[in-house]
Amino acid sequence: MAMCKLWNFVARDDVRSYDRYAGELDGYGRPSGRGSLFIDESKRPPALYEGEWKAGRFHGEGVLVQNDSTYTGQWFEGRMHGKGMLKQPGATYDGDWDMNQRQGRGKLTVLNG
Repeated sequence: MAMCKLWNFVARDDVRSYDRYAGELDGYGRPSGRGSLFIDESKRPPALYEGEWKAGRFHGEGVLVQNDSTYTGQWFEGRMHGKGMLKQPGATYDGDWDMNQRQGRGKLTVLNG
């Protein structure tokens, strides 16, 4: 795989959304292997993903931080899938995920205040 110090690309076919990626690329120039992505969108809060990639999508182990939320765990084709923990203000879910949905065994902790 090729290494790239900084790679600008357009996410989700939105020409207004330029993101910064540093990491490995596949033969098609897509993120694959290990890398970090900083999403800087003017209409949304920024986000940071650090972890594994496959064919330009989050895939494998990784951490996504966006707003006041952090997901740490497994990804499959860009979705939370497998074991993972989502920490949000007032609640934490640690358990199984299936295509971005809590599924199977897990523990939901809600803070009362």
